[in-house]
Amino acid sequence: MSELKNGWYTQQWRTKSGYICSLKIRELLAEKGDVSVFSTELFGLLMTESGVIRYAAHDAALREMTAHAALFAHEEPRRALIVNGGDGMLAGEFLRHRALERIDIQERTEDVVKLSLRYLPESGKILNNPRVELSEEPLEDFLDSRDEKWDVICADVCTESSTRIPAFLRRLKGALSPEGILMVRCAPYFLAPKRTEAAIRGMRALFANASFGLCPSPVHAGGHVILCAGSDVFDGSKPVRKPLRGLSGRLKFYATASHKAIFQQPVFPGVDRLFAEEPDDRDE
Repeated sequence: MSELKNGWYTQQWRTKSGYICSLKIRELLAEKGDVSVFSTELFGLLMTESGVIRYAAHDAALREMTAHAALFAHEEPRRALIVNGGDGMLAGEFLRHRALERIDIQERTEDVVKLSLRYLPESGKILNNPRVELSEEPLEDFLDSRDEKWDVICADVCTESSTRIPAFLRRLKGALSPEGILMVRCAPYFLAPKRTEAAIRGMRALFANASFGLCPSPVHAGGHVILCAGSDVFDGSKPVRKPLRGLSGRLKFYATASHKAIFQQPVFPGVDRLFAEEPDDRDE
């Protein structure tokens, strides 16, 4: 249920950091199960699930950088998978790439889809696009029932426990094509150091090329999200293609320069030691 008190929504962050982040709410629009939809003062429509933000209208920078950084780092992506993307808005960024033949969305929570279709203006158009295939089932069931491989997979480990992250990443790598790219979002280091370290170590152990950077996201606790890109062929920090003129004119945040820039920033003080570890140290 929502953490709404005196007109403020407080994110339920499972951390001992002594840090909280609250957003000013205009109105609680809907609440179904663990999923809530709000109208906010600053960030437009906001959707949360079990105290964790799933969507914010004015968080377009994170959506653009997540989708286009993964796609433009790949020479010829044809199939993409979005894990727990049932609101459809990240898929909307993928649809800007005409060469993508199919975008699969796996969503674990039926109520996310129902409330998205009702309250998010673009959700219905996106989820009903003929190139989009939505499946409402747990990730394990989704992957077990399919033999496909995807060129790009986007997922989020912000709420995964540090002990589950390595197996989660291995399962997603197993679903990638040989030249595929995995783009993972994880929480700021100072809020969830164990999760962040598990994600960084996991990506470095699994992929020949693993890159990490900061993406501004003021709606999320900490003000940023760490993007982790992994591939055995491509370097996720370096775009191999540029947006065509028609697409670049419609993007507000993504550009080739910003793609390179976010992966040149330090992830957070204290994480540098992880990058200095030798492979043998990481595999212990």
